Amino acid sequence: MNSNGQQRLLLGDALDRLAVNPTANHLWLHLMQLMRGIADAELLAEVVHVLTTLVPDEGLVGFYRATVLDLVTGDPVFLPQACACLQTIAPPDLDRYGAFYDMAWQRVLLHANSRTEYIRRLKAVGLPQLSLLTGRQLARYLPAAPAQVSAEPQLRRVALVAPHLATPRHPPTQMALDQARTLIQQGVEVSLFSCQEAMAPDLRHLLGSGTDTPPLQADLQAWLDSAGAPVKLYLADQRMSLLRRWLDMQGQIEAWAPDLVLFVGLHSGLVSALYRRYPVLGMSINSIAPMVPADAWLTAQNVLADTVSRPWHEEFPESLACFHPFRVRRQAAAAALPRSSLGIDDDALLCITMGTHLEVKIGGEWAQRMVTAMQRHPKLIWLLVGGGGSLPPALVELAPARLRLQAYTPQAARWLAASDIYLHPPIMGGGFSVAEAMARGMPVLALADADGGDKAGDEAVADLDDYFTRLDALATDPTLRRASGERMRARFDHALDLAASGPSLLAACRQAMQRHRRRIKPPDA
Repeated sequence: MNSNGQQRLLLGDALDRLAVNPTANHLWLHLMQLMRGIADAELLAEVVHVLTTLVPDEGLVGFYRATVLDLVTGDPVFLPQACACLQTIAPPDLDRYGAFYDMAWQRVLLHANSRTEYIRRLKAVGLPQLSLLTGRQLARYLPAAPAQVSAEPQLRRVALVAPHLATPRHPPTQMALDQARTLIQQGVEVSLFSCQEAMAPDLRHLLGSGTDTPPLQADLQAWLDSAGAPVKLYLADQRMSLLRRWLDMQGQIEAWAPDLVLFVGLHSGLVSALYRRYPVLGMSINSIAPMVPADAWLTAQNVLADTVSRPWHEEFPESLACFHPFRVRRQAAAAALPRSSLGIDDDALLCITMGTHLEVKIGGEWAQRMVTAMQRHPKLIWLLVGGGGSLPPALVELAPARLRLQAYTPQAARWLAASDIYLHPPIMGGGFSVAEAMARGMPVLALADADGGDKAGDEAVADLDDYFTRLDALATDPTLRRASGERMRARFDHALDLAASGPSLLAACRQAMQRHRRRIKPPDA
């Protein structure tokens, strides 16, 4: 029997077993494993047809079905279906809520090409409603403690809460640690708290599609040793349910008695409980508002400064946007690696793009136009650094000699130093690499309405036509490249350098505390 015939037998058997026991997660995981090995598009379509026509689309079975179809087909309709099913399953399972939330926002982030699209898709999936539901469920188990406000509140202690802490190289962890260090440098005591919410117990069995990328384990001792002041780290016991972690962490934070909670992340059920007692200042890992109740939040968009809104849902409390673009630590200078190590001539124009999942993020019209632009500029060589160093399918038309593929290594900064232009795809994320290029005085091309564009500010490009017009100009004019690079360096120094962020961060903390005092103050006080 040929391999195609064997696959049909195995898939048919897996579907028969699911028909008998569709709530058994291990059967969905088995089916998912088989489907990932299918190279025959027609065979895959047959299986998808069976799942969409014969398997119920409600309750737990509907949830498993939708998470599998989301990964297999890539059709954005299935994540909202999964979220809707999840909210009907009784009794509510907060572990499953957390596992789905973490998976869904990462799926949206991976494919969003702008902030507008990112926000639209997060709302379309239903994540704001799921966040609110998580908070309501948690409130059943965790009664609100009386709010404490002194006559003249002072910022002495901050509880920095993050959904997940890993290593300082992990960008969300780096962002949290950078804010902690900034507060310490301003004379504020800081303790770190994380329920490690990306690591729910039995995580692989909570989604029908399973999970292929286990979160990084926490490894922060070297940072703690160099923090400049004693910092206590509280990590939840990952053997416990999320509910138990949240309950225990609430007690740890109560014992710390902070004057303010600084939340760095997109979502955490714990924050909905903390908001009932403490001032909360939020900071998302992307250039959007965090999806938690907060008195104030830190934005990199000047246009939102001092505005009060409910960014995600009318049931969230109003939150004040505080302008705070200073969030990138200047990296130590690194010597450029010789171009000969990449087989590149010294007179070549070396463009660089850095990031994870570039094989997915480099695609669409932008990738097609990059191929065309490289045909116009025969001396342009494109270096892609990140992940496993694999070739994005969208670039198969390019001659191998025009590309250099490098897996991420600690030498990445030296590749950046050897390059001429930084090319940022139309994606969310990647802002740290854009800022590092700017700090080195390198011209950067990044679209507005995204994390990279926020870093570039007025130098961000408006659309793809502007992007490639500027690329053509930079590719042919060394003087223009130098002038553009100097403007980028000046913007980093003026608006992005974390070393200048203390006053801005302290001002936002004070505004959050003032708003908290007003919201909990008795009407007749």
